[in-house]
Amino acid sequence: MFGMSKIKAALRIWRIAFAAITFMAISPLSAPLVWAAETVALSEEEKAWIQQNPVIRVHNESDWPPFNFTENGIPTGYSIEFMDLVAEKTGLKVEYVTGPTWNEFLEMMKEGTLDVMLNIVKTPKRRQYLLYTRPYADNPNTIISRQENFYGSLKQLYGKTIAAPKGFFYEEILKRDFPQIKLHLVKDTLESMKAVSFRQADAALGELAVFNYLIDKHLMTGLALSGEVNLGGEEYSLLNMASRRDLPLLASILDKGIAAVTPEEKSAIGAKWIAAQYEISLVPQKVIRVALQVGGGALAIVILILLWNRRLGREIRMRKATQLKLQAAKEEADAANRAKSQFLANMSHELRTPITSIQGTLGLMAGGALGPLDKPVQEMVDIANRNCLRLRRLIDDILDVEKIQAGMLELQLKRVNLADFAADAVESNHEYADQYNVKFVLDTLPDKAVYVDADEFRLLQVMNNLMSNAAKFSKPGDDVIIGIVPDERDVFVSVKDFGAGIPEEFQPHIFDQFSQADGSDTRKTQGTGLGLAISKTIIEELKGELWFETEIGKGTTFTFKLPIANS
Repeated sequence: MFGMSKIKAALRIWRIAFAAITFMAISPLSAPLVWAAETVALSEEEKAWIQQNPVIRVHNESDWPPFNFTENGIPTGYSIEFMDLVAEKTGLKVEYVTGPTWNEFLEMMKEGTLDVMLNIVKTPKRRQYLLYTRPYADNPNTIISRQENFYGSLKQLYGKTIAAPKGFFYEEILKRDFPQIKLHLVKDTLESMKAVSFRQADAALGELAVFNYLIDKHLMTGLALSGEVNLGGEEYSLLNMASRRDLPLLASILDKGIAAVTPEEKSAIGAKWIAAQYEISLVPQKVIRVALQVGGGALAIVILILLWNRRLGREIRMRKATQLKLQAAKEEADAANRAKSQFLANMSHELRTPITSIQGTLGLMAGGALGPLDKPVQEMVDIANRNCLRLRRLIDDILDVEKIQAGMLELQLKRVNLADFAADAVESNHEYADQYNVKFVLDTLPDKAVYVDADEFRLLQVMNNLMSNAAKFSKPGDDVIIGIVPDERDVFVSVKDFGAGIPEEFQPHIFDQFSQADGSDTRKTQGTGLGLAISKTIIEELKGELWFETEIGKGTTFTFKLPIANS
């Protein structure tokens, strides 16, 4: 009989052998097993930054194998070796910080006491204070459950409980997009797996490589993996590095370093830490004993190759079945979308006709066609007229959202002078200025004309949304400041109010459809919650970017940038 320590030792030997075979299979025969020399072309500004900041502080997880963990007190894993390689290529010096929890690491990034996060996934909330590099690893998300309760999708877990590490991006995504699922927050991935084993949760959400590594390391049994799970975005399976938002030069240096990593170098790290994790934990102990008795090495490699082939065959069959289901679902969704589009087109026509008639009648009454109106009647006519206008805008917004979702938003580009355009925007929004007793002020205008290639109607739609929001959330008598600031390539257009600011809990959702900073039944401002979502899409279609900065009690600034038109 063999002790558990001998079995573990054999597994380690087999993992090394399997990693070597995997690396040889995916790398050119002529590739040396050392890091290839690579010179990263840094700008003079980036070189100066490195000289002024000789050491960067990088986060290291205590226990998130195989990417980021400590062994005998030393940081190790896929992400650590990748970071070391990037540092070597760029000339950066790294000091790893170990000990805090994931949430504490994020707070350190906000406070400026940490410079870089490793293996971090992009989320809307994190984008507000982090600058991301390009991804350096693909780490599929998966569900792990007890073998008697297999869950192939998140929808199957509606009404059930999922365990996930506190502060990981799963917490944000599940709370936002899957409120039907109960969340059981734990310390780390291993604790989430234990919660499933001990029936404190129905399943756990995590990364395939991490689950496999921990199953192997802790010899956990009775658990089943679902395969890759779609969380609603491809970026949720990609691991990135991220620097603080106030360190754009560091983000640029890291991104260039990642780009300089050769396929051979990346394969070598992957073969060492990831490739060997997927089937090891599935080898029965009886097979291990037989392999050890026979003498092990060659037979172990053969067994691993057979298991790997079996795994690939199973995954291929699963993918084919999934593709067939997806195709059927896509056809069904396309049919539903066509029906919805037709319904909205018909309804818009049916609604616009009576609204136009009502507005015309109200206009005649307000203009004195029926004779002078008493003041109370005049006020009622004005109220009715404003509400007709709101209803018309609501219909237009809903149709715009439909066009965006269908990919049918058409832009008619022309050369637009932004200074003249801003003046037109102020003029067209005087109604809001009067209604909310604010003043739109053009400030920081460029010395010379600045042009962009844009759809003037859609760009005005964006400005109307930003200016009307600023007016609504301003105090009576306030100014709303509109600024235009160009640099060498882009021009920045900002709309700043001095209102209450956007509460922190609403900030991640501010660009979501039907999202409003005040969702109460008694809110003071009116709106559909569509304007900012539409504006963001329009600006992005114009190859620009829209964002906001806010401070509670001091106001909010929305800014969009567009590329300056070539002369």
